[in-house]
Amino acid sequence: ALLAAGLRDNDSIEVLDLSSNRIADKGAASLAEALAGHAALRRLDLHCNAVTGLGAVALAAALEGSRSLAELDLEANAVGDQGALALANALAANDVVTHLNLRWNMVSE
Repeated sequence: ALLAAGLRDNDSIEVLDLSSNRIADKGAASLAEALAGHAALRRLDLHCNAVTGLGAVALAAALEGSRSLAELDLEANAVGDQGALALANALAANDVVTHLNLRWNMVSE
């Protein structure tokens, strides 16, 4: 939550790598709130962070309004079908994201 608060106040950071930090759903939700108004962040790496469908839904809501984030890495989490569906719906409203990594996330075909 502290890092998310700092992100809200920073308008220059373009890449944030928080991989393997166990931020889980609570951290993902805090970051999602910070992403909503961030104009510079282009890449967010959250792989190996125990983010489930709940965290992915929060991130998806932030993606819908994001005009800067081009890459989101959620590899090796537990996003599942619920989170993948929310992210897919968010992409329909977003023409900025060019790379979304959902490898190893328990998403069915």
